[in-house]
Amino acid sequence: MTTPTAIVGASVEVLEAQIARLLNRMKLAVVFGGQKRDPAAVINPTINPRSWKSYESVAQDIAGSLRRIGFRHVELMPDDMRLGDRLRNAGIHLAWLNTGGVHLQTRTRRRRHPDGAIHDLASRAWPILAQAE
Repeated sequence: MTTPTAIVGASVEVLEAQIARLLNRMKLAVVFGGQKRDPAAVINPTINPRSWKSYESVAQDIAGSLRRIGFRHVELMPDDMRLGDRLRNAGIHLAWLNTGGVHLQTRTRRRRHPDGAIHDLASRAWPILAQAE
């Protein structure tokens, strides 16, 4: 008869083998806030009263930690309108998002709700993460 301890031990061994395969094969991207002053990064830049931070140095720390624990394929990528193409072209399986995004122009429209209240509807364009092939 198999004991619960033997089942857990076997499960741990299976999990360790699966993680070892992931470390060698999985392609990761650590995404940081893109450069809003790059003309190819955004469609319509806006004025933002808050100070801007890309968090690229934090993303570098995260990528370094992932490499130190054994992940072999780790890339840094800026969050801009080319992110989807970059993820797809690199065959990324998982993206670690360390970003608030690159803020694009926001248009606010007012619309009357059936209850009579007026609501502001903001439309914002955000990059869409590509699904890894």
